Formats: sequence, structure tokens, C-alpha cells
Amino acid sequence: EFAEKIADGSKTVELRKRFPAVPTGTWIYLYVTLPVGAVLGRAKVVDIDAAKPSKLWRRHHARVGISQERFNDYFNGRDEGYAVHLAQYESLSPMSLDGLRKAMNGFVVPQNYRFLDSSDQAAIHLATKDTDRPSRETKSRSRTSGGR
Repeated sequence: EFAEKIADGSKTVELRKRFPAVPTGTWIYLYVTLPVGAVLGRAKVVDIDAAKPSKLWRRHHARVGISQERFNDYFNGRDEGYAVHLAQYESLSPMSLDGLRKAMNGFVVPQNYRFLDSSDQAAIHLATKDTDRPSRETKSRSRTSGGR
């Protein structure tokens, strides 16, 4: 659901309850859970906004891809949240879970996200390089995965 919204540009902000310790410029690879079970694209982290959930909603509601009710449920009881701004979405040829496990010895699907070292990123990029799908830059005003 969220990967599709990132791909079509209707979601350019990924929400997190915990601070994602990634520098701007980091590529995130979008793994879509089963029944798809594949990496379908990637996007670049361009900014991270930390604030009270009410402020995050006011600033980013048009770009988070969820309703206010779902947003409130996600951040219920939290004093602070994080809005990760994404840009430069690129479609990749689907890389299945089996393909990920072959390219990255022992790959396990992360609960929320996982850091990929440069060799893991290169393995995904090389395995999906034959795509004919165009890259698309998403619009973002300011900054793997199973968040909101």
C-alpha cells in the first residue's frame, strides 16, 4: 500500500515513531510484503523533521498518504515523531525475496527497516538494472520499509 503511494508520488513523507539514524542522501529500498514479496523501487532521504505529532500532521498531512485518524492511531501516546522526506523515486525490476536472499547471503525481511551496506545496495542495483521503467523525481518541500 505505502510503496505504491511512494511510487505514484502521492506519498513523499514516511512517518516514524523512532528516529531513523540515516543521513540525508541515503537511498531506501522499498520492499513490498507478501504476497508481492519483492523490492520494487528506491527513494532518497532528503530531510528528516522531528516534532510533536500534531505539528507533523499540520506540516505534512498532504504528503503522508494516510487519514488523520490513522495518523493519530499510529502516534497515539507519543510526544515526538519523525517525518522522513523522500525524493528521486526510481522503479526497479522486482527483486523477489529469494533473489534478495541469493544476492545478500542470509537476507531476512526486516520488521521496520534495515541498513544496507554498499555491497548490498550494489547487489540489488545490479540485479534490477535491466528495468525499462523510468525514474521519477518526487516533489518534496524539505527529507526499509513498513512505516506509515
